[in-house]
Amino acid sequence: YTIFRLAKINTAMSEAIFIYEHITHKESSYQLEKRKYDIHDVLMLVFHEFMPDFSNKQVTIDVMDYDARVVFDFTVIRFIFYHLIANAEKYIKPNSVLRVMFSEDADSNIVTFLMTSYHIYSEDLEKIYNEGYSGKIAVEQKTAGQGLGMYLVNIMVKLHNAKLIIKPGDEVRKTGNIAYSENEFILHIPKQKT
Repeated sequence: YTIFRLAKINTAMSEAIFIYEHITHKESSYQLEKRKYDIHDVLMLVFHEFMPDFSNKQVTIDVMDYDARVVFDFTVIRFIFYHLIANAEKYIKPNSVLRVMFSEDADSNIVTFLMTSYHIYSEDLEKIYNEGYSGKIAVEQKTAGQGLGMYLVNIMVKLHNAKLIIKPGDEVRKTGNIAYSENEFILHIPKQKT
């Protein structure tokens, strides 16, 4: 548990330094280094750092098998995965399942996160990428962070010329006083033109 915790802290620190350098030093803007990686392995590398936290909430992680090698910048995509998984760990319903699926279309490799988590209201969706914004339920439940995660994810998504689509669930189910829904976070990583 301690080793996982230290790995998570180390990743968080390196990501914070990376984003600080990128935002504050535009003249030395980060240059993407896109190579082929096993995207499933990269995702699981990040997931392992969060396994004790998901276990504490009795959340089952169900990641689809996928052996395709995808071209992307390792640092940027790992950063995006880290923050999406960190948010999932904070806002997912205990005793539920987090599913991750892989697919592709003509233009993109697609990673879809599907989970029962805090309901995303329309006003949340409009402001989710605003610096310092936290969702309505996260504020009510005192689980909100500093409102930086999705703001930083958006910066990295744009840097990689990727796309993140958030699909809030329509059906709201309450557990106690917390509203949950089936939410999807769909990351499109553009394919390299040959």
